[in-house]
Amino acid sequence: MSSRLVAVAEAVKDLLNGTAWSKTFTATRTAVPKYEAKTGTLDVRVRPVGSATIGRVGREKLDRDYTVDVVIAQKIAIADNGVTDLLIDLAEEIADWFEADDNGKPRTIQASPKAWITKVASMPSAYAWEYAVEDQFVAVRRLTIKCVE
Repeated sequence: MSSRLVAVAEAVKDLLNGTAWSKTFTATRTAVPKYEAKTGTLDVRVRPVGSATIGRVGREKLDRDYTVDVVIAQKIAIADNGVTDLLIDLAEEIADWFEADDNGKPRTIQASPKAWITKVASMPSAYAWEYAVEDQFVAVRRLTIKCVE
């Protein structure tokens, strides 16, 4: 049986793969932070990072926050703004999509029990050192997902 953190990360991966994006990709889930994308290939990975118990809700339930990173990476031969701008746009498109649904409500994650996204943060490359590989564009969007269980 998988942990709730793994189940939440898998649900995020499934949401990414079930949505039409401006660039085509198939997201995968990995626990390994440092990996190298193939040249010219867009690599989107979902990485379970951790969880924190916030407190009790009633007598029987816990309020937990799960942290999941969405990593957009592409190895590029030279720093080409035409390529990197499109990747930055994709990272922002993904972040915007996760921030709210079409009705402006928090995006839900169909993990059991139901969970919803409370925060989407952009991690600058300088702070996302665990994902850094030479000659590789990397954008990280860190999702905080609330789950009452």
